[in-house]
Amino acid sequence: MIRSRKRGRGFYSFFSKTAAALLIVAVGFLAYKVYAVSYQKYQINKQISNLDDQLRALAQKSEGLKTLVTRLQDKDVIEKEARKKLNFVKEGEKAVIITSGAPQTKNGAAIPARNIASPNWISNSKKWFDVLFGN
Repeated sequence: MIRSRKRGRGFYSFFSKTAAALLIVAVGFLAYKVYAVSYQKYQINKQISNLDDQLRALAQKSEGLKTLVTRLQDKDVIEKEARKKLNFVKEGEKAVIITSGAPQTKNGAAIPARNIASPNWISNSKKWFDVLFGN
């Protein structure tokens, strides 16, 4: 009879060790699944936050564009923009175009530019230095 008890204990001991191992594996698997779902929820919330930020930025841009559209529907603003960008003039007005070319005299002849690199040219500050401190 002692032998049968040992067999029984061995079976129960094996069964309890196997059940404990399976329980540990099941708990580990469930912990992994909970972590995976939590991480997925975190990623989704992060994406929602980014989309909300984009939505707010687009709403602000939309408001700015709506304001611009209402402002540009005013005829005075349209006229001002046409004068400024398209050089439109009213009857009786003269358009003046200023270019950044070489300066000219009254008769239209170009004024020669000073050649700073020439050895004869002396800056005004150098002339004053020579006058005040001698050279």
